[in-house]
Amino acid sequence: MPSPGRGWPLLARPVWFLFEKAGDDHYRAVLSLGNPVILWSAIPAVLVCLRDWIATRRRDAFLIVASYAALYLAWMMLPRAIGFSFYYLPAATVASLALAYCFFRGETKRWLWARWVFLAAALAGFVLFLPLSAASIETSLAGYERLMWFASWR
Repeated sequence: MPSPGRGWPLLARPVWFLFEKAGDDHYRAVLSLGNPVILWSAIPAVLVCLRDWIATRRRDAFLIVASYAALYLAWMMLPRAIGFSFYYLPAATVASLALAYCFFRGETKRWLWARWVFLAAALAGFVLFLPLSAASIETSLAGYERLMWFASWR
C-alpha cells in the first residue's frame, strides 16, 4: 500500500475542517492547505540544500535537510492507511528555512530582486487563499470553485 504522505509536499490532498453556508450565496471554510507559492517553491529549495550539503559540506544546509527529513519521514513511514496533510506542517516550516537559505546564500545583492518578487507572490498567494483558511471571510460558491485548482482539493 502506498504511503499517504507522498503527496503532502505537493498539497495533493488537503483536509477540510469546515465548510458551511453563511447566507444566501455566502459560505465559510477552513481548509488545511497552506500557501502553495511557499510550499511548492520550498521543495526545490530543500533539494538545493541537499546539493550544497553533499557538494560543499555546508553545516547549515545539512541542518535544514536533516530537520526536514526527520519531520517529514517520521510521519510518512507510519504504517497506516490514512495520513493527513497537517502532519506535513512542521516539515513545511523547516522547508521555509530552505527558502531563506537559498535567498541569502552567496551574493545577496544579485538576488535582491528575486526576494522581493517572491515576497510579493507569497503575499498574493496568502490573500488569494485567505477565504479557504479563515472562516470569518465569506465568499460565494463560485469563489471557492475558482480556488479549487485540482480535483483532489474538493
